[in-house]
Amino acid sequence: MTTKLSARRRAILVAMFLAPGGCGGGSSGGGDDLPPECASYVSQDAPAFVTVRIVNQSASSIWVETGCSVPFDLRIDGESKTPFLSFPEPTCNAIQQGSPPCCDCFPTKEEIVPGAVYDKKWAQVFHEKVDMPLACVPEDLQAAYDGCYVSRPIPSQGLEMVAQIRRCTDDTCPLSEQVSAVFSAGQDPIDVLVP
Repeated sequence: MTTKLSARRRAILVAMFLAPGGCGGGSSGGGDDLPPECASYVSQDAPAFVTVRIVNQSASSIWVETGCSVPFDLRIDGESKTPFLSFPEPTCNAIQQGSPPCCDCFPTKEEIVPGAVYDKKWAQVFHEKVDMPLACVPEDLQAAYDGCYVSRPIPSQGLEMVAQIRRCTDDTCPLSEQVSAVFSAGQDPIDVLVP
């Protein structure tokens, strides 16, 4: 089977592979040579890491995707936010340093047997996509640049972690099911219980 790539995706892949250092490597430029306005796109320091835990309380196995995406979403006062970035979503910090998003993603599903848990460390931040000025982007990454992400600290209350799970690995069940847990900043672990 042949998959056609859009012109934008081709440009991103070309930039990743042609940048000095290759995929995830450094490029020429970036860092200290950037205008002062670029500093506002540097992510704030994250609070201490906590563990987000899916607990399988059901009588059968469940699955979470762990390769190209992360099985968690975050709601702050009911509004959906991004607690983790997947492999092609670059931070503004990485872009400013000349590191394109990396390219070693393999879709995988992890089985969680009855009574078992799946743990993921989380920095207690959410990520927002922004349109950083091109002056902050190294020249060799500008053709493929399509925005980047900055990290923001979470508030102390109004938080809900949502896990995407599957109860089978074929088409006999819905593609995903959501389970969630209300929590407070600093809570460790955050247990998302699957009945």
